[in-house]
Amino acid sequence: MQKFFSTCLVTILLGVATGASLDGVYHADRFRVYFNNDLGLIEVLETRDGATTGFASFDQMLREVGATDVKQWLPKATDFDRDGDIFLSRFYEVTLPDIRTNIQEVVSEFTSNEHILFAERVPIYRLDYEPNDPRYNQQWYIPQVTVDFAWDMWDIAGGNEPGDENIVVGIVDTGCDWDHPDLIGNLWQNMDEDYDGDGATIEYVGGSWQLDSGDLNGVDDDSDGYVDNLIGWDIAMEDNNPVGPPSGQDRMHGTHVAGVPGATTNNNLGMASEGWTVKHMPIKCAQEDADGIYGGYNGILCAAQTGADIINCSWGGGGFSGGAQAVINVAYNNYGTIIVASAGNGDDFGNEEYAAHYPSGYDHVISVTALGTNDAWNHWATYHESVDFAAPGESILSTVYANVSGGYESWMGTSMASPVVAGCYALLWSYFPDADRDWIEQRLLDTADPVIYDVNTEDYLQGRLGVGRPDVFAAIASGAFPSLSYQSYSLQLTVDDGDGVLNPGESAKMRVILANEVGWATATNVAAVLSSTSPYIDIIDDSATFPDITDGGTGVNITDRFEFSILEDAPPADISLTLTITAGVPPADYQTVETFDLELTLNQSGFPFTTGGSIYSSPLILDIDQDGSDEIVFGSDDYMLSVLTAVKSGVLPPAVRLEALRPRQI
Repeated sequence: MQKFFSTCLVTILLGVATGASLDGVYHADRFRVYFNNDLGLIEVLETRDGATTGFASFDQMLREVGATDVKQWLPKATDFDRDGDIFLSRFYEVTLPDIRTNIQEVVSEFTSNEHILFAERVPIYRLDYEPNDPRYNQQWYIPQVTVDFAWDMWDIAGGNEPGDENIVVGIVDTGCDWDHPDLIGNLWQNMDEDYDGDGATIEYVGGSWQLDSGDLNGVDDDSDGYVDNLIGWDIAMEDNNPVGPPSGQDRMHGTHVAGVPGATTNNNLGMASEGWTVKHMPIKCAQEDADGIYGGYNGILCAAQTGADIINCSWGGGGFSGGAQAVINVAYNNYGTIIVASAGNGDDFGNEEYAAHYPSGYDHVISVTALGTNDAWNHWATYHESVDFAAPGESILSTVYANVSGGYESWMGTSMASPVVAGCYALLWSYFPDADRDWIEQRLLDTADPVIYDVNTEDYLQGRLGVGRPDVFAAIASGAFPSLSYQSYSLQLTVDDGDGVLNPGESAKMRVILANEVGWATATNVAAVLSSTSPYIDIIDDSATFPDITDGGTGVNITDRFEFSILEDAPPADISLTLTITAGVPPADYQTVETFDLELTLNQSGFPFTTGGSIYSSPLILDIDQDGSDEIVFGSDDYMLSVLTAVKSGVLPPAVRLEALRPRQI
């Protein structure tokens, strides 16, 4: 089975049309034909009526579709350039004046032309995009949560970069080296505090970045309660510069966390972030002379009040607080934020621990524990029923202070797993910017990959590592597209011998049942084109439309049926059929290709006949009822005598079965 969604790498298509395309996988304004080998040299002439080849029926079809150009696909190909009986020089591309929504039907029509061996759609080829950040190949966690596939839902090569600069991740942590070369580009800037109106709240002066002096007017211009909060806030120092404390690994913690969802991507520098263009808002909750978090819940509230869509908290402890839960509730209910938090790093001795942890254990918080490569649980983190996700949390490359280790280090911890999930949420919300918070939050949960429990089979872990590993590509794709598949077919024979069984030389109309996978988007404007490479089937009506198909539902082409005839000389063997299914409204539409077998047999209804046991006697053929037609009479070892009768209509009724005399023991 081959399946793809509009615009993707190989199997999945992007949700954005590329050039003259409906689905981002194939061009919709051109197709390719192969001229039969026995036609000799192909010459294309340009006339006032368009291109002509001298093959009347082919040229007529060109005029009917309004072809604007016919040219050799591989003009440098010679007779030596052949693949068996396929000569590369005999491929020609036909260009249409505009996009055709029925391009598959056009291709099918040209395939049936007497001068054409086959016709096919022309694929679109684009770069399998990877960001150019030199450390990207060290970021194993990005493909692990399918962020790389999700990026390809945007037309990057066409200038449409992933993420959304209006989506903001609040990093409530130890502060941030916000002028780090790989963080400055995606730093959140509060345009409501842009007092001088220059479109920025930071400026580059004397070789370094600083807060824009023209915006420091000592007034809370946006009335959010924080004066001149141009890029974030320092809760501990109660000022507007959330730069991290000057030294120490704990003090770089917030900088490392920020890089995962918020580093500048595709800038030929350092690392890539999951959010690509998503903004990070540093909220510093650390004192200059002490490790740990100070005023963390103040930081959560601050991030919510100042506009964060997602709030990451890579910190916590074991104590429950009703007040802290209330802060979470306010941020969640009043400001509509998604709050993500680390589940904890096990006990104080480096061992795994079963425990509740806060804020990750509070209601309305997405709790994240950590896995290693290959989804392995390496027995050092916290597990609990309150955990929502298990995400990569080992060897996580991200930013640190620019003057330390070249500005990048790999760390481990649920502190690193949490921003991996926060970044997934940011990317998901970027693709669906108008979706409400609850839908976004649940979508990532609903599409998580439970494979982690196949890898980690210990009984005590079951249900305590969350619903699975985030799969942000599935979250985006399932929200944007359906997932349709072929289920079965039924036939109404229109030309047959009356027995209801499809035989060579007969014709039929076909209904097909399609199913949409649970949890995927409703399929609208569903249509399908039936095709086959078999020479023994003549498809008379190859297109059909279907009703909308909701997730978990099915749809049938009840009135708009396919129609075909089977040739008289067809062998009694299954015929492979291809169903090209499309759905949606261009350009953001969906396509999948399904194959199934059409059963073709010489058998008649009621035959072969199955006895109740092995045949006991040789079959006897005679006209037992003297009606002019022979019957087949045989006995079986269940002591039954069977008589098979053929009638002129071709219908074989159920066999008459007579109980034979059982031998008596003497």
